[in-house]
Amino acid sequence: MPKTRQYSNIITTLSVTLILLQTHVFAKTLEEGFFTTFGGHRYITVDLSTIKAQDPLGLTLTQNIPNSSPNKSDLSQNQFILSYVHAIRNEWEQAQKYADLIPKENQIYALAQYYVIHFLVRSDKLRQESGTQVIQHQDHLRLVMFQLPKALNYDVLVTSELLEMYRFIKVEKEQITNHFIDQLFNHLQSGKIPTKTKIQSILDMHKRILPLGGNIQNHFNHYLQTQYNSHSEIQKIFTDSLPSKESKQETPFEKTASSKLEKAKNEASQGQYPSAIQTFVDIFSHYTETQTYEKAQTEFRNLLKRLTAQPSTLESLIVHLQKLPPDLLYSEGRFLWNQDENKVSKALFEAFKGQYDFHSSASNVYYMLARMHENELEFEKSRQTYQELANQYVFSEFHERSLFKVGLLSYLLKDYTKAQSIFEDEIETPNASNLRKAQAHYWLYRIFEKTGEKTKAQKQVNSLLKEYPYSYYATIVDQHPSIENKPFAPSKAKESFWIYDIDTFLQVGLHDLVRRELAELDPLDDHEKYRLAEILDHTHFYLYSMNLMYDSFEKTPTLHEDRLKLFFPLSPYTDFFDEKKTYRIPTIVALSIMKQESAFNPFAVSPANAFGLMQLIMPTAKRMAQKHNLQIRQWDLFTPSTNILLGTTYVAENLERFEQNIVDALISYNAGPGRAKEWKNRWGDMPEDVYIEMIPIQETRTYVKLILRNLYFYQRLYPKEFKKTLDFKGLPENFIK
Repeated sequence: MPKTRQYSNIITTLSVTLILLQTHVFAKTLEEGFFTTFGGHRYITVDLSTIKAQDPLGLTLTQNIPNSSPNKSDLSQNQFILSYVHAIRNEWEQAQKYADLIPKENQIYALAQYYVIHFLVRSDKLRQESGTQVIQHQDHLRLVMFQLPKALNYDVLVTSELLEMYRFIKVEKEQITNHFIDQLFNHLQSGKIPTKTKIQSILDMHKRILPLGGNIQNHFNHYLQTQYNSHSEIQKIFTDSLPSKESKQETPFEKTASSKLEKAKNEASQGQYPSAIQTFVDIFSHYTETQTYEKAQTEFRNLLKRLTAQPSTLESLIVHLQKLPPDLLYSEGRFLWNQDENKVSKALFEAFKGQYDFHSSASNVYYMLARMHENELEFEKSRQTYQELANQYVFSEFHERSLFKVGLLSYLLKDYTKAQSIFEDEIETPNASNLRKAQAHYWLYRIFEKTGEKTKAQKQVNSLLKEYPYSYYATIVDQHPSIENKPFAPSKAKESFWIYDIDTFLQVGLHDLVRRELAELDPLDDHEKYRLAEILDHTHFYLYSMNLMYDSFEKTPTLHEDRLKLFFPLSPYTDFFDEKKTYRIPTIVALSIMKQESAFNPFAVSPANAFGLMQLIMPTAKRMAQKHNLQIRQWDLFTPSTNILLGTTYVAENLERFEQNIVDALISYNAGPGRAKEWKNRWGDMPEDVYIEMIPIQETRTYVKLILRNLYFYQRLYPKEFKKTLDFKGLPENFIK
């Protein structure tokens, strides 16, 4: 299973909390708005770790969380939430009051006491307190720290070191000696204390030491100059400015290089392209250590850009361009390929391939040449180049893909003996991934179908359905994976301390600690994974729940309905769907896309700035919004109903663009309509399973396979919810109808 998109938190705090308020506050009841229950426990659905001091959500929580409950555990939960939020808001008396109300034998008590100190240490208030008060906080921390979970170890250490730092700077003046200053700066060497806090503490200490003068001040200043003089706030303390660095004088070698660059530019401006290229080659070959080298690269790229407007002239210069050194053959070959100057690009790569097999970019060149032949439907040349790559560059990132392509192209060339050999080797390869093995079984099945060997074909189907029934490939063979209906886990599954800690964190809304614990989980057995996944699913931690189940499938591939439903959950956002009135695509399609795009996280943000459940970029979202006469801003995409409306509108547009072909629509959604059209024109006549394998971009290829797999399992697992037959074009031949 590919890693889900990596999300970055670029949303402003205010926009997040406004969305949370919209989600929680306007629910019918307080319990419905803020809490969910499962397995006898009540969980707060708010992520407390995202709340900041001035967030309106914090105020809403303190005003609305009830202070009493008939359930004792719920009462402790309420008191923790109130203590935590008051501490965030710097309301220390209230925070401590609620923390003290929690029974001491409850682990939540230690958490509440710790977080009061945690936020206090990071506030301005501690700077105003006395040394005695700081020591009291240290003693209080020591009393509870051994009751805290392992996930807090680092934070507790930071808090402890911050308290120790404040104890240093609160010391009485008569205790400040040179030895004391040594101890202070030794403590400040800790990488756990934030730099900003260190600098502020140093400045506070400097004000106290300044009146002392003499050796103590000199000793203190010595540390500032040797260890902290790079910080602007510290530099202001000293009047002496740093000596300016003398500018380097241009060497004769640099002058020669600069002169040659001017010559190349003049030759290019006068249309003397062969001569200009030769001068550039001279610079690239003999002046790599000069400042002129990078300037020459820029000028050469500009020349190529101009020449792409004159294709015949550019092609006439191939023999001169092939004299470039290997780095430039590779970089400019890639540039020209991206500019659709395929003939020139291929010539540069061929020149590289013949001379520089040991270069670090050699495997990339082989791969791009193989791709070029493939794009031009020269399958025999492509297969030969992929084979050379696989043979010569065993440790290349392209090795696995190249081997697969040799097998697939052999299948297309009807060289079934070669294709069979490749895929059988894949299955026997040590440490090959489950995905590679499932893929090999599927294509062996197709090969034996072609050669009329039904028994062998059935053997591959049996292996696929038994060992990899959760895979895309298992959904497109003649038979369907069997699904067990009996419960997978006993009602009282064994629970490790990991599950206990994570359950506690979820109850009190410490989602950051949940993520930390999940990142460091010790190995769990399948029943523990199932139990933990259940809790995570019911508290909307879908990504982690699904990952646990996928890991379980890989180790215990028998499919159980209850395990599958944790891997293919019905998200809480299906309530927003009304296919008759608003949406132009079946709910099952949007659900399958959301699972893959965001793992049902409404606040998901990709590195490419795609937002929300269906991962929309702003230009696309605004264009879809116009179809509904809506004006939207970025944070609107974190509102589930808005995101789903715009995302499904875009899917519907792509389906219309490609005549209801689901594969082309999914390619377009992921890689853009331009690429989808290009690939359809090139390979659209091939069988659907081959066409999908030919998609050049790995992310898009995997994306299409997984969305189709999602559609298959959603339809099998939820027949009552998804009664409509999927009648899109492009669905695999044996896909469930």
